[in-house]
Amino acid sequence: MTIIVLTTVVSIIFNGITNGEFLLFIAIWVFIFIPLGSFFAFGFFWNIFGKERIIFKQNNLLVKRKILGIGSQKEYLISELKNLRIANQRPYFSFKYFLEILGYSGGVLAFDYGMKTVKFANSIEEAEGNHLIKEISAWISKAE
Repeated sequence: MTIIVLTTVVSIIFNGITNGEFLLFIAIWVFIFIPLGSFFAFGFFWNIFGKERIIFKQNNLLVKRKILGIGSQKEYLISELKNLRIANQRPYFSFKYFLEILGYSGGVLAFDYGMKTVKFANSIEEAEGNHLIKEISAWISKAE
């Protein structure tokens, strides 16, 4: 794809611009470089401004992920939360690991919720995860 962009730009510089080349260049920008740029910009802003908060409310566990106040919130019933644990090691050099680095998914802690596995606490170390498991487990036992 980069080769197509470079040949188009070089052709424009030396031969002038034609409608077909201009449309090709704009199409590449719109459909490839803008989405990829947005993808990496999100990762950049998540690493600088992103916050993940774990909040305990009566019988619920809330996981909030926000960048500069904008983001998502997921709420989980304590009664449905099972098998709180350290998540499996991340596979290095895989697309899934790449998404976790950028903050799109995953985390150090995991629990089973119905038929899904929920992962959270993306930016902590395993030792911190063990401490959090003790704290969360104590809170769960008090809530039940």
